[in-house]
Amino acid sequence: MKLSTIMRYMIYQANEDKVLLANELRYLQDYIDIQKLRLPQSISVDYQVAGEAGILKIPPMLLIPFVENAFKHGISYSEASYIIVKLVIHNGTLSMIVRNKLIRQKTAEPGGVGLTNARKRLDMLYAGAHELTVKENGNEFIADLKIVLNNDEVYRS
Repeated sequence: MKLSTIMRYMIYQANEDKVLLANELRYLQDYIDIQKLRLPQSISVDYQVAGEAGILKIPPMLLIPFVENAFKHGISYSEASYIIVKLVIHNGTLSMIVRNKLIRQKTAEPGGVGLTNARKRLDMLYAGAHELTVKENGNEFIADLKIVLNNDEVYRS
């Protein structure tokens, strides 16, 4: 059922300029729930949303690269690992922090364009109305994003 919801979202809403933030958050929840099905219970995945999305809108698929990155690079079947996704909606601003265990890969995988493309998209859509910090802190990877969503003058379609 969740896979069906994800597919409908990707087919019918991903081409819109903006979608309701509530729909984007539901998409994230469904994606995380499906990912958790393939993981052993020993891997902790925590998804929290505080605040009300109300009528706020956001470009579709803007948040998913940060969550996908955590699942791609923050999971190990041989050592303890975790993913924490925390979103706070307050006064028209969305704050999202994605934290995961930093798993050192023995061989680097080709690619690495997900976060680069997300950063470029944020710069285009929310120039001067967002802040993104991506860093390694000890054995943890942290993506910290803040977006002012209620400033329509900033959004360019």
